[in-house]
Amino acid sequence: MTNKWESYANGTSWWGARKRAKAIDFVPNVATWITGCRKEGGVPGFRNTYAGLPFDKKVLGVCVGGNHVESQWFKNVPPQDLELIRCLRGEWVHFAKKYNK
Repeated sequence: MTNKWESYANGTSWWGARKRAKAIDFVPNVATWITGCRKEGGVPGFRNTYAGLPFDKKVLGVCVGGNHVESQWFKNVPPQDLELIRCLRGEWVHFAKKYNK
């Protein structure tokens, strides 16, 4: 049996899995992620800070209440979209319309 530190180190724990999450490009992927969240009954949201400190050129997409929808890191977010995330609530509606093809 492994202890909690071993499972963290080899990525089998919840925290270890999250630690290794990779960021994907924002523009080609955000609409698909939003659609998946909404289909599972969730409400998508985006975070660009934690404890008042900004993330370094990334945003975290969080699906609140969605079954089986993982949070997702996004990179290469256009500056105008980053400003919307910082200033608005419900910005996912704008992104779904803007990037849905």
